[in-house]
Amino acid sequence: ISGNGNSENRGALRVANKLSGNVTVMADANIGVDGTSQTISSAIVSGAASGETTLFINGKTDGTTVTANRAKGTFSGAISDGTAGSKLGLNIVYNTQTFTGALSYTGATTINSGAEMILSGANTNLANSRAVNVNGTLNFTGYTGTDDMQFNNLTGTNGAIVGTGKNLKLSNDTESEFTGTIDAANLNIASGTFNLNGSTTGDVTVGPGAVFSGTAEIGGVLTVASDDSKLVMKLAGSDAAENDLLIVSGNLALNDGKVFLELADGSALRGGDSFTAVLSGLNSAELADDFIAKYVTAPIFRDLAYAPLTTGEFAGYYAITGSLDANAIPEPGTWALLLLGVFGLLYSRKRK
Repeated sequence: ISGNGNSENRGALRVANKLSGNVTVMADANIGVDGTSQTISSAIVSGAASGETTLFINGKTDGTTVTANRAKGTFSGAISDGTAGSKLGLNIVYNTQTFTGALSYTGATTINSGAEMILSGANTNLANSRAVNVNGTLNFTGYTGTDDMQFNNLTGTNGAIVGTGKNLKLSNDTESEFTGTIDAANLNIASGTFNLNGSTTGDVTVGPGAVFSGTAEIGGVLTVASDDSKLVMKLAGSDAAENDLLIVSGNLALNDGKVFLELADGSALRGGDSFTAVLSGLNSAELADDFIAKYVTAPIFRDLAYAPLTTGEFAGYYAITGSLDANAIPEPGTWALLLLGVFGLLYSRKRK
C-alpha cells in the first residue's frame, strides 16, 4: 500500500509489503504488520476534529491481538497530532515495534504485555505524550537526543524499561505507580508523586517538590534534592514486608529533604501497634545517630528509632521502628461509640 491519502476510519490497514505516503487516523484504528518485518515510512497524523484517537499496532481497537503472526515493524515517519486540535495516541499490542521518526503526538502511549516499543534516533523522546503505560518493554537505549528521555505520568504492571546508560526524567501532574524494572543511569523524579514497586539499576533523584515512595531496590545513590522533596514510607501493618521498603546499594543523600511516615490506605495498624519500615543505604550507619531528629517527619507515630535489624528476612538492613500513637486510630468499638453519639446528637436536634 503506497501513495498519499491512505486513510483509516474505524478500520484497519494490513501492511504486507510497505506503507509510505501520509496516513490520517480519523478514529480509533489499527495497523497490522504482516510477514517477517515491514517498514512503515508514512507520516501518521490524527484527522479527528477533536478529542483523542488511538492508533493500535497489531491489535484491535479494544487492545486485543488480531492474530498471533503479526510481525515486527519499523516506523520511520513522523507521528503527530492533527491540525484540528485532536490528539493522537499509540498502543503497541503485539511484537516489537521500532520508531525512528519524530514523535510529537500528545496522546497516551501504551505498551501491552508481551509487546516491545523501541525508540531510536534523536527525535523519539516521549516528552509530549501525556501518559506512558508500560506493561511490556519500552527500550530507549538507542535514543540519541540532547534532552533526557522524558515520560509523563508513568504507570504499568510487570513492565520493563530499558535505557542502559541513559537518563530518564519523570514528570507527573498526578500520582502514578509503576511495577517493574527500570534500567537507567539516573531516574529523575522531576515533579509530582511517583510510586515504584520493583527495582532500578542506577541512581534515583527526587527533585524539588517531588515525592517518591514504594517498595524498591535502588542500584545507585538515592538523592533527595531539597527541603521540599519527600520520601514517603507508607505503613500497612506491623511487619516490614507489609510496608514500603527501600534498599539502596549506594548512599542515602537526603540533604535537607524529609522522610514522611504515613498510614497506607486500609492499614491494619491501630493505636499502640508497632511497625518496621526498611530504609537502608550504604551510609546508614553514619546517619543513624541523628537520623530520626534530622530527617523523619511522623506526627502520629511514637518511640521512633533507626537501627539495623538483627533477625528476620531483612537482617542487617537499617529500618525505622516505632509505634502508632495510641489515639491516632480508635479501635472498632470506639468508632461504634463515636458514631452512636453522632447519631444521638443528630436525632436530638431533629426533635427540637
